[in-house]
Amino acid sequence: MYDKIIAEMERCLSAELFDIAEQRNVKCEHFALALNFKTVSGRRLLMRSDRFGIVIPVTLEILSETSCAFHVDEGGIVEQQSIRYRLMRLSILPELMRSCVGEEGEYLLPVWSGALVDFRARTPAKNSDRIYLEQSQWEKFSMMNCFGILAPGKNIFAIVDSGDFFCYVDSEYNQDGVNRLYATFRIRKRASDMLKTEVKTVLFHSGSGNVSYGDYALIYREYLLRRRGASYLRDRIKNNSELAYSVDALRVKIFMAQKSPFVPDGSSELIVHTSCDEACEIIDEMKKHGIDKATITLVGWNLDGHDGAYPTHFPVEEAIGGE
Repeated sequence: MYDKIIAEMERCLSAELFDIAEQRNVKCEHFALALNFKTVSGRRLLMRSDRFGIVIPVTLEILSETSCAFHVDEGGIVEQQSIRYRLMRLSILPELMRSCVGEEGEYLLPVWSGALVDFRARTPAKNSDRIYLEQSQWEKFSMMNCFGILAPGKNIFAIVDSGDFFCYVDSEYNQDGVNRLYATFRIRKRASDMLKTEVKTVLFHSGSGNVSYGDYALIYREYLLRRRGASYLRDRIKNNSELAYSVDALRVKIFMAQKSPFVPDGSSELIVHTSCDEACEIIDEMKKHGIDKATITLVGWNLDGHDGAYPTHFPVEEAIGGE
């Protein structure tokens, strides 16, 4: 994995900049390798764009025979022409998971809790999915801070280890017959913003020709346990009676009320789906039919229903029965 990334170093970064003079975004797709030296655990690199005056320090760290970490230290980024160009977005190794439309293989995406997308016969498209979704994208369901490629001789699994709050996973399909999948970090939201100082880190893992979706899941599981401090459910329920109950309980949502259609100022009509008395009847019927354990969420019991008066919750909406 390390050698494969070293071979890609001349194309390890691409960037989007804001041209203050022309008031438009411009692409920087070439960074020259200005400095390259070995360290105990890998390499320190200095990537430079002479045209835009951007200097970006990069550290490549060997983690094992099959994995490495790619770090960008934002505290060391230099904008020599900041009066003209401001760095807005920075993409990491955009060509590493490159594929062709007619090839065998598929991408593992972070949306929909790990969707697989085949390379073949793709409709031309470009997507940029934020790992931590904004409200307008909640219908995509779970996003994970990982993505990858499953293809003969090109099995690579990536995990965004730090800087993930402002990270997007960009996917490109059938762009002149080529597909790409890579991480892009938002450096600024507005050109007037200061540069953030947090380190951006992407972990890369490579696998043999027999690697499967399940193998990537095990890598991600190990990462969550060892690096993010996750713990086993069987251990957490030992001293938590509520959690132990919920493990065997049916998860139920009862929708009480909502504003429809949804508008940001909450001015639309309140529609009641279930009153408090009706919710009690539903729960009684569940018990009668043998459901002895349930974790029940009442959605939209709050003032003006679901999201109607957010973030105000109380008093309880009178239309469903009130306090």
